[in-house]
Amino acid sequence: MIMGLVRTIEGPSFLQLKGDDNIILKVLNTQRHSGILCDVNLTVDGQNFSAHKAVLAANSRFFFAMFTTEMLEKDKTSASVSTITATAMESILDFMYTGRIQIHIENVFELLEASNYLFVEKVKKACCQFLQSVLDTENCFMILSMADAFSCNDLSQTVTQYVNREFSKVAKTESFLKLSKEEIIKFLSSDDISVENEDQLLEIITDWISYDLEARKDFCGQLLKLVRLSFVSLSQLNDPLHEKELNELIIPRLVTEFKGATYEKEAGKMTARKSYRSVEVILVAGGCDNSAILSNVCCFVPVVSKWVELSAMKLPRWRLQLVTSQDNMLAIGGLRDVCVKERAIPFIERFSGQSNSWDATDHQPVVHDVELDSFGAVSTGSTTFLLVGGLDPKTNRCTSHVSIFELKDGSWFVGQRKSLLFPRAGHCLVSSGDNVYAIGGFQVPNTFAIREGMRTVECYDSTRDAWTSVQPMIEGRQFAAAVTLNDEIFIFGGYDGQNVLNSCEVYNVKLNRWQHIAPMRKSRMKHSAVAHGDKIYVIGGVSDIRGGSVFSSVECYIPEKNLWISAPDMPVGRFDHQCYVSNVGYKFLASVLEKSQ
Repeated sequence: MIMGLVRTIEGPSFLQLKGDDNIILKVLNTQRHSGILCDVNLTVDGQNFSAHKAVLAANSRFFFAMFTTEMLEKDKTSASVSTITATAMESILDFMYTGRIQIHIENVFELLEASNYLFVEKVKKACCQFLQSVLDTENCFMILSMADAFSCNDLSQTVTQYVNREFSKVAKTESFLKLSKEEIIKFLSSDDISVENEDQLLEIITDWISYDLEARKDFCGQLLKLVRLSFVSLSQLNDPLHEKELNELIIPRLVTEFKGATYEKEAGKMTARKSYRSVEVILVAGGCDNSAILSNVCCFVPVVSKWVELSAMKLPRWRLQLVTSQDNMLAIGGLRDVCVKERAIPFIERFSGQSNSWDATDHQPVVHDVELDSFGAVSTGSTTFLLVGGLDPKTNRCTSHVSIFELKDGSWFVGQRKSLLFPRAGHCLVSSGDNVYAIGGFQVPNTFAIREGMRTVECYDSTRDAWTSVQPMIEGRQFAAAVTLNDEIFIFGGYDGQNVLNSCEVYNVKLNRWQHIAPMRKSRMKHSAVAHGDKIYVIGGVSDIRGGSVFSSVECYIPEKNLWISAPDMPVGRFDHQCYVSNVGYKFLASVLEKSQ
């Protein structure tokens, strides 16, 4: 042992012993094994253990209470401990005297039980950490049962999160099929279990009932009430289940619940589980930055006011358009390079918000040129969209052509509609009610020569397949951005032929009248805009017709107050991109946002 003399700056000197902190415990441990100076003898499961009351009380609240309160053992030299095993007691005594304990799969449960009974928190915590490290789909329910039995709250929470996350896998295990009805109900009632859809949950229920059909068939009605019928596909009602008896039990009940008055009343209250729930976001795709054409995609999540990176498109695209079809978002057309035409690239890419992935649609429409420049597109139904105007790639002149794309039996068909009254490109295209509006743009070849922005606006009536002129804008604009909100059309910025604009206008559809609204904080062109809730977001763009500053900034317009406020910047500045309100899987977003904390 080393002895050192340490002097404080002022005041008396004192001795400080430095050495092995465990030397006293080592001596006491030797005494324990020799039975020297021990003051208590423990009897556990028929075996005797000599020990020191002070050491026991210092490590265990159980023994502290036994030797310091008016219990029978307080003044005795022997004590009996029930409930735990002798091997567990021996391991815990070794830990008290040495600070070391070996935990493995064969002894972890008896050590957890003993440490919980004796209130030896360090051993209990070590057991929980070990169980967490060996957690898998086969043992998770056994570990969860032990965690709940011994009040291991952190372990219970960890295992529950694991089961919820891997629910589709654990539901296929023998241990899941052996769970009691009460345990099954606990999980099926949770909003957090990860399933692809409620159809899968229905299959899980039928598997569990089939495992012991005779004993469990009476639980059908109770378990089916836990299925969120708003999200069960109608085809599931006609699918045969595992066996005839089960089919006869479940299908009639399911049909009754699905079609009955109770369902009709409660369906509106049902919410999707988190695993297949979607969050509405503002998705931004493609465009250019200072040096390259972009394939990357990001989204703004209004509920948390944060940006999240999404999977990139298969190909870089600029001057593309975004539309929806059958709840999918589609990226259509656009330029892949400044000069190169390459017909092999897919005209349409489809985005899946649940899987955060892009893929080319199976049956691409037949179009003359994949790379269309400065055109407009807008959804006109669940399976149709219009493609309007743009630059003719052969002549480099504006076109008045209007095409309708319609999805039938998984394939896209292209038809022609009445042409625009005026050829135009770089225009805005929006829908309001049943009508489509083509707004502004330019008419001369796509060069850097000064060209005036068009003021003209025309309205398409699909019932008559006809375009008619409506009130022109106050200012001519090309490469502006427009949205529809509450039966009004808002247009922001753009280029008038001489200047990049920060001015904005609103069109009252009923009154056929344009008027100015508050200007943006920045002059922008080749930006995008989208309405979300009662706000309008204007995103990115450039400050000059020849490029200039590329903006990552976002401005938010509140029509009710005629007021602009700032919103968080995009991760990357871009122009000639598009944005659209879409849905992204809750599970994916929650994971990304949690990691970014």
